[in-house]
Amino acid sequence: SGCPLVKHFQNIMADAKEYELDYNGSRTLFKVSLKEALLKYEGALILVSHEEDFVEGLCNSVTLLRD
Repeated sequence: SGCPLVKHFQNIMADAKEYELDYNGSRTLFKVSLKEALLKYEGALILVSHEEDFVEGLCNSVTLLRD
């Protein structure tokens, strides 16, 4: 159950405010886009993406992987 993956992709592409931001495990009832939520996260992130526009501003280091 839950949202299909395509829905998350559409939310990312539209920068839709569809995700509820939690603070220290507590609900805030504040809706943000996935990119906003990742920007507010204070820990380390490893992102894998085909969308350069999505990761722009989220990363301070980018590694290109290819065959």
